Amino acid sequence: MKLLQLYYFNCVAESQCISKTAKALHIAQPSLTQTIKRLEREIGAPLFDHVGRQIVLNTYGKILYDRTRTIFASLNQAKSEILYQTNQKKRTITLSVHCASPILPGLVQSFKMKYPDILLRVYQSSDLEHDKKDVDLKISAYTSIENLSPESSTLLLEENLVIAKPFNYIPNDPAKFDTSVLSLKNFCNESFISLTEKSNLYEILQSCCQQYGFTPNISLFCDNPQVFREMLKLGMGVSLIPEQSWAEIIKTLPDLLTIIPIHSPASKRYIYLTWEKEKYQSEAVLAMKQHIIDYFSKLI
Repeated sequence: MKLLQLYYFNCVAESQCISKTAKALHIAQPSLTQTIKRLEREIGAPLFDHVGRQIVLNTYGKILYDRTRTIFASLNQAKSEILYQTNQKKRTITLSVHCASPILPGLVQSFKMKYPDILLRVYQSSDLEHDKKDVDLKISAYTSIENLSPESSTLLLEENLVIAKPFNYIPNDPAKFDTSVLSLKNFCNESFISLTEKSNLYEILQSCCQQYGFTPNISLFCDNPQVFREMLKLGMGVSLIPEQSWAEIIKTLPDLLTIIPIHSPASKRYIYLTWEKEKYQSEAVLAMKQHIIDYFSKLI
């Protein structure tokens, strides 16, 4: 059993497509097929089942894939450590941010003041989701406490979600606002503005409204957080926004927005910092991780 055979098998197991894998590896498809067949003969069992024109890992294949994945993860980690120790790897951090954009400038600025020689790449969308190997740390939000491994994540912030209503916005259903205790359901007939469908804020809006048994009437989408906030100020609709991570934005708009707390029950979101457990973390990444944790702790 050769390492190259296992590597080819691992690639096929991840793509579950012989032709696609062969093209990615720049080898002939018949050659890749024969490699997999030789490996199956050595193992003494088939590794894939055919489902129509596709192949899927069977029970034996899953056992081998779990092992090979660990092997290649260890090899990649060893390579990363060697490159770093020989100073061939630059001090670079790639941070993927899916939420809490208003606090990002302050977070980055304070980090760069402490570590000016570290190169920081910040992505404020899912641009790198197709290649998670490039991401060192990711900040994302959920509508509930997640059962994530403490070895690859930490909870940064638990915050309330509130309704931002522009002063010049005229409710479609004013009668539902004549109460001291407002539920998100009071806004079921109102027009919402939101970031695009790929955004974390959109996912949270949908999830929260579904918990109250309705789908939000979104009248305007924006693909830029700054434009989104400008549209909100113009009275284009109401929006569900996070209270603490957007606190500085809220403070700058006291004469333009009414912030309405949601009760019965309150809506919340939970911001997590996550990373790949098996990926090697340089001293620079560890420093950034601790800086993010410390920075968010000051928001509580």
